[in-house]
Formats: sequence, structure tokens, C-alpha cells
Amino acid sequence: MAIGPTALWPPEVRASEASFGVAMNRFGFTISWPDDNVVVIEAAMDLNNSTWLPVKANTLVGGSSVFSDPQWTNLTSRFYRIRIP
Repeated sequence: MAIGPTALWPPEVRASEASFGVAMNRFGFTISWPDDNVVVIEAAMDLNNSTWLPVKANTLVGGSSVFSDPQWTNLTSRFYRIRIP
């Protein structure tokens, strides 16, 4: 039996869901990936000279987790990325 190459299945941000974007003074989105995996959402203020800082660690229950950042209103810009610890 031959075994083919494998690849990491990356977490996915569900941009088509209602949780994506700005609502009720917060910015948020839903992350999907297999159950019980942990992802860390990091944020930076500037992509040209970025220092990425952890904002929140989320454990995916039932294959998804909702991230919400109420602090975004206090900043002139904020960029997000998902990291697998």
C-alpha cells in the first residue's frame, strides 16, 4: 500500500458568516479547524514594520470558535493573523 504526501490542514477564517467584521463595537470572525485544536490570534498595528502580539488563544470546540476584539476601536489600525502554537 502506497502512502501519499500529507499536508497540514490550516485553520480557516469564515468570512461569509455573520460574525465576520464589525458589529456592536467589536471586530470578530469565526475560525474553523478540527475539534480541540488551539489557535492563537495575533495582531499588529503596521504591516511594514510589524510586531505581532498575541491577542487571544482559542480552543476550537465543535470545529469552530468565534474571535472577538473589542479593543479595535481604541486603535488607528489593526491587522490579524492566526498562528498554530
